[in-house]
Amino acid sequence: MSEEKVYIATNGVKVIYKQKPRKYDFHHVIFVFSGFLHAKPGNYDFANALNDCPCDVIWICDNFEDMYTYYLCVDMDFKVEQAVIEFMFFKLQELGLTLSKSTVTGFSKGGSSALYYGLKLNVPNIVTTVPQMHIGSYVHNYWNHVAKHMMGDNYGVINQNYLDKLLPRLLKQDAHLDKNIYLLTSEADMQYEPEIAPYLKDFSKYKNFNLLKTYSAFVREHNQVTGHHTALLLGIYYALASEAVPRYCDGAVNFFGSQPHGNPKPSGEPYVDLRVLRIVGDRLFIDGVALLRGYDVAEYSDLNYTLVLEDKQGGVTTLPLAKGNQPYITKQLFDGKYLTIYDKAVFTTYQHKGVDMSVLAKGTYQLSVEIALKNGIKATQAIKNERGLSDIQSGNYRVFVKDGAFYLSVL
Repeated sequence: MSEEKVYIATNGVKVIYKQKPRKYDFHHVIFVFSGFLHAKPGNYDFANALNDCPCDVIWICDNFEDMYTYYLCVDMDFKVEQAVIEFMFFKLQELGLTLSKSTVTGFSKGGSSALYYGLKLNVPNIVTTVPQMHIGSYVHNYWNHVAKHMMGDNYGVINQNYLDKLLPRLLKQDAHLDKNIYLLTSEADMQYEPEIAPYLKDFSKYKNFNLLKTYSAFVREHNQVTGHHTALLLGIYYALASEAVPRYCDGAVNFFGSQPHGNPKPSGEPYVDLRVLRIVGDRLFIDGVALLRGYDVAEYSDLNYTLVLEDKQGGVTTLPLAKGNQPYITKQLFDGKYLTIYDKAVFTTYQHKGVDMSVLAKGTYQLSVEIALKNGIKATQAIKNERGLSDIQSGNYRVFVKDGAFYLSVL
């Protein structure tokens, strides 16, 4: 994928984008709209996954005046929408293409945008995953700083309702039914019932509407739907780029996967993977994964972590650690047979503010993590340097590796 570029629309709005050229004789373009990632924009979804796609791919960044906008508006001024439409047609002309040779796609927020522009511009191919249909309510409830950027600092329910109706109105009024729409979703997504289910009848009017539903045990949250089905989505993109439009049987795909079950005899073997280690002032910042093999950690209440510091005389000092949520760990540590939920098997520090080392006496301590499950099973495991992290020193504190394990010296 190329470096970022900027297109300045006639209304002065800057459209930031990246573009990958086509290969060989493929004559198609995919416009990619991105979802939320961080507090501020700058992400390009599926950048790596689509890098080998044989057609032109254009990623449009949802960064307008340094904030997300759903590619629509700032302070209810739809200048962003005007600029995006102008940019898309400019690119089509530059590539010698028409809308008939294009696909719009996106995930979550990007899925809403792909659906919006696909319906509004009558794009023949729309690939959308877990979109929000009620944009105003969604940003109001979950991304308030984005809501203020889009609707103004003093926005009210009228502004919110206006944005809520944009997509449903387009969907209900669209009379161009010869579209190929692929909607990937899951009932495990908490957004399914309020955002998707009420509009399935409206979607069904299209001649080639495909409802792709996952019931995979690995899909338990909104942000797991897209990533778990990258292969399916790539298959659709490659087919559309090849002018081979997929039509699924009865317009439906229900993916259940192998439905693995839990291990009836968990080993309980401790597993600790240190991923972040740094010192700032008197505080030690430490993050990683810690679990007992085979035991579910689906809720924060399923376990507790303690940082254990043992000195040379066998004395032990313990400092409490906090927990985090990283659902991808469940997939990462899947053994291919038994499914164990490790979503919450993340140790970190409270509010990511580090642990206070000023309470420690001078000396050298070996670092370990105690993993205590709510069923009473617990184990303490030394923190090993599995990732080749470097020794660090700051002020009176030094963390170093000896015989593959981490030690802390207070000077």
